[in-house]
Amino acid sequence: MALSDADIVTIAEITREFYTTIADLVIDLTAAQEASLEAEIITWNEGTSPLRDAHVRLLGGKDGIDLDNERKREAIRMRVRKMLGLSLVSDEWLALDPNTMQLIQFEVGQNFG
Repeated sequence: MALSDADIVTIAEITREFYTTIADLVIDLTAAQEASLEAEIITWNEGTSPLRDAHVRLLGGKDGIDLDNERKREAIRMRVRKMLGLSLVSDEWLALDPNTMQLIQFEVGQNFG
């Protein structure tokens, strides 16, 4: 039960990695791992308004509602990246702002010393 090309494209979208990177990583997955990835893909794409395209954030009153689809996408992204042995932060994300890593190092480092 190998993942289809469409599945690999979706996994690349989820992880923010290149198709070729994902294609290489999924070659030796077990059937259970493939089934888990397929479940994540279904969650990512399901419904009339798929999570991948849902950009609603709703905060409510005192006991209120906190609906943030970005949190759901990030949860899927982290689970899939971990399963594939990828770091939790994609190189693509870091490439968006070259100062991001410096900022992370500064903020962590400033509390020590």
